Amino acid sequence: MHNLSLLLATILFVCLGCTPFTEREKYKNEEFTAIESVVNEYLKIYRLPELLDQTNYPGLPPLPKPSIDTIDAKVYLSDALMPLAQTKEDDESTYQPDKANSFDVVYKTLMASSTFSELGYREFEKKAITLQKPFRQIYRPNKDIKEEEQYSEIKLSRVCFNDNLNCGMLYLWFGQGSNYATTSHTTLVLIEKKKDKWIIVDETYNRGRK
Repeated sequence: MHNLSLLLATILFVCLGCTPFTEREKYKNEEFTAIESVVNEYLKIYRLPELLDQTNYPGLPPLPKPSIDTIDAKVYLSDALMPLAQTKEDDESTYQPDKANSFDVVYKTLMASSTFSELGYREFEKKAITLQKPFRQIYRPNKDIKEEEQYSEIKLSRVCFNDNLNCGMLYLWFGQGSNYATTSHTTLVLIEKKKDKWIIVDETYNRGRK
């Protein structure tokens, strides 16, 4: 009986001891999945239309219409996930959701959560991110980009999820240009999990975009 009690106590101790670790790993796995979805959707929204828009000029031979299969769009993705609280402190102007927007209360609820303030810096395995065509990752912009060649760059924060892990927000920096000149913007992105897939439901940058 003593041995049985000792065995049960050991099993209980191990299970309880593993629970926080399991929850942390579950959070990180969901965070990775959300990041992969956000990166692909953001590139599709802000970069793909430009790549597919081919302008022909009078007097010059028409250029072939680009397609997903003929474009090689390079992307540099930072593997450093910034603490959300730090991005809010450094870029307060981005953290001003429109009070008239229906998602304003959702942003505020997530920002008021303990998760928002407690999420710390971490790095993730960016090589495991799968980008959809025509995008592909580069890892050394100074060497992998030719002179004046265009590429996209994305930096992200940690993802603040709600308790059910079906809604979240993150801070995103998006840049587009060459090694010599880059235009960029920052935004808050609100995401929801629908049918086991993370989708962007709102963002604070360029809300007037159709």
